[in-house]
Amino acid sequence: MDTITVRQSAKLYIHWPEGGGFQQIEMLINGVPLIELVREVELPYAEEEFDQRTADGEGIDDLGSRGALAGDYHYLPPSIALPPSQNFFGEPYNHGLLTESDDPVNLKSVILSCTCGVTECWFLMANITLKDKLVVWDNFQQFHRDWAYTLGPLVFDREQYTAAFNAALITLHKAV
Repeated sequence: MDTITVRQSAKLYIHWPEGGGFQQIEMLINGVPLIELVREVELPYAEEEFDQRTADGEGIDDLGSRGALAGDYHYLPPSIALPPSQNFFGEPYNHGLLTESDDPVNLKSVILSCTCGVTECWFLMANITLKDKLVVWDNFQQFHRDWAYTLGPLVFDREQYTAAFNAALITLHKAV
């Protein structure tokens, strides 16, 4: 059984250059930051894409370092990550992008967002299924890339899962 830790950290507050920002809600799966797990899975694809794009003439100044695209996400803000949002409790995320009505992506929740601050720009999704005693994350997908994700299925005890999100919500309210 997998475990999830949901928490805020001052080091993960995003400050925008023109002012404002948001608090990221970090998620650890079995003690490992979710972004690190995703980076590990995405790295071979990001390196392959980098190699292809440089071979096609794109410059490193435009692409960044080899593999930089892997795990290049932010965690979500409280409004999407924590209750009363149902994003992590089986309600599909409305990404607002044009897809066919029967596209399976329309049934997924967003789990990581773009580093630009616009969630819908570059995001990772997964099916989140609630069962009587379990919560299952599977069918991970990068919306803009056709990469195969060997991450999951992740299977959580529903009681532990719900408690982790509720504890993060309580901590957030105490900090405000």
